[in-house]
Amino acid sequence: AVVPVPEAPPAPAPAPVQAPEPSKHQIEAELLALRGQLELSKKQHEAESLALREELELPKKQHEAESLAHRKKLELSKKQHEAALLALRGELELPKRQHEAALLALREELERARKRAALYLERLTTIEWRNNLPECGVGDYLDQEVRLNDGQLNLHWRTAFGRQVTVLVMLIGILVLSLTINRSSTTQVPRPAPIPPTPAAAAISPPPPMRGQLRLTADRFIVLPGQTQATFMVQRTGGTAGAVSTHYWTVDLGAKASRDYLPRGDGTVTIPDGQDNAQIKISILPNPRRRHTELFELRIGKPSGGALLGETVRTTVFILPH
Repeated sequence: AVVPVPEAPPAPAPAPVQAPEPSKHQIEAELLALRGQLELSKKQHEAESLALREELELPKKQHEAESLAHRKKLELSKKQHEAALLALRGELELPKRQHEAALLALREELERARKRAALYLERLTTIEWRNNLPECGVGDYLDQEVRLNDGQLNLHWRTAFGRQVTVLVMLIGILVLSLTINRSSTTQVPRPAPIPPTPAAAAISPPPPMRGQLRLTADRFIVLPGQTQATFMVQRTGGTAGAVSTHYWTVDLGAKASRDYLPRGDGTVTIPDGQDNAQIKISILPNPRRRHTELFELRIGKPSGGALLGETVRTTVFILPH
């Protein structure tokens, strides 16, 4: 027979161990350590903020330096253009003044010659002139101011034939001088010789069709925040016959290619026969670091197909910041 073994009584549960309360010194040490950690985090945060500000400030300074350099370049070009224009005006003004001075001198000479001729003709008809004929040369009369002195003449001619020849010579000289002044004061344009009609005039082929001129419709374009594409219009004026094309490219003016927009080194836009416009599309890239307005230029040139360039061949693009 199996004898049952009596079960042992359960062991009593251990009493919970109470943790000792921290002392005042421990609490102060923990507070001091916590303050040190907070101060260290604060300094790290300030250092990171300062580094971020410097990183953001660097592109701003670079942009300001590039803008200042561009402004100086434009100002230099403007001054050079003004200096060249002033020099050209001076070169044009000098021949004009010389011509006016020469013309004034010729007119004064003509007026003196007319006065001398009138005085000579007046004295030629007087009785004293005809009765007194001392010997004298033509040049002596022309080089002196002849005056009447107490009813007597200071200068006379050798014979009546000599008087007539002298009058004729003086009149011819006055006429030649007048023609010289008229030619100097007026510009005569030679008339083209008339073209004789030809029997085949009706069979002349008509003039070739006009290919037109190519130009951009605006000289500036504004890209609003969030806009991802800029569309430019190339207009064709003065004719739409035949297909024409032109090259176009972009130039940085503060904006950076491949950072603010997709550059086009040498693109080509074609306007078909009968059409008068075509579009150029430039992709604008999102740049969250853009804090200022960025600029670049779109230019057209080197037309083909018989077309010419118009007045507006470049457009300044303004990319506004976010």
